[in-house]
Amino acid sequence: MGIQINIDNGGTLTDICIIGGERVEKTKVLTTPYDLSKCFFEGLEKASGVVYGKPDVRRLLEEVELIRYSTTQGTNAICERKGPRLGLILDESATNLTSQLAEHDPDVYAALVGDRVVFLSAEVVTGENAQMEVVKAINKLTATGASRIVVSFGGANFAAVEDAFRKVALRKYPRHLLGAVPMLYGSDLSIDKDPVRRTWTALINSFLHPGMEAFLYNAENRLRQFRTKNPLLIFRNDGDASRVAKTIAIKTYSSGPTGRHGGCQVVLEALWIHRCRLDRRGWNHH
Repeated sequence: MGIQINIDNGGTLTDICIIGGERVEKTKVLTTPYDLSKCFFEGLEKASGVVYGKPDVRRLLEEVELIRYSTTQGTNAICERKGPRLGLILDESATNLTSQLAEHDPDVYAALVGDRVVFLSAEVVTGENAQMEVVKAINKLTATGASRIVVSFGGANFAAVEDAFRKVALRKYPRHLLGAVPMLYGSDLSIDKDPVRRTWTALINSFLHPGMEAFLYNAENRLRQFRTKNPLLIFRNDGDASRVAKTIAIKTYSSGPTGRHGGCQVVLEALWIHRCRLDRRGWNHH
């Protein structure tokens, strides 16, 4: 087995575990929340020093079999309310959905969405006045400060209604235009029939997306400069790992704690020990 590097990015420290054959080494660096790629490459440099006795990132990246990365930055972003201001477009027949969303976590809902909500009926979105009403809804939300918009309709045909909204929005606000507001549709991520779960999924993904996208693609591009043979793998909160382009932002939420609990479970089962696991970190506990 070649060299495997596992990196767990936390709010205060970033831990690096290097596995090569029978050898397991570990080290850590300070997390740089203003630029996560900085502590990522500082960690790789320190890891190369552990493996070779002196820093040699280029050699390490030429010989490494894979790099897995997990993070708690999504969790921290929610806790600290650091992210874009979201606007929300909902089905006119579901005026009580806002209160249901807020009941789940009033503070987080107020920070992410607040009163930036517009209601539209499915009939309007699929009718003759669709262009005018869709434009009015988008303009109203951007005027109140929304920098990203989540669209989540209800009913049995919610996916079809959202698709109709998408077509109008793309005609009126092409993505290549300066100032075009990114929009995410609930049906893009899930076909869950529960509108509360589906909408919260879209809200959290939209909130986390800009920060994670900027870091992960930047890190991947820098790795390409070293001609790394294998892609960076992102450990996800479902216990799997995938390439950057195949990972949606919400899958990085609490991926660090998921990995730590999973690793702890494997060790405990191997030793036939029954214990309760508690993940205590600098910012939050799991």
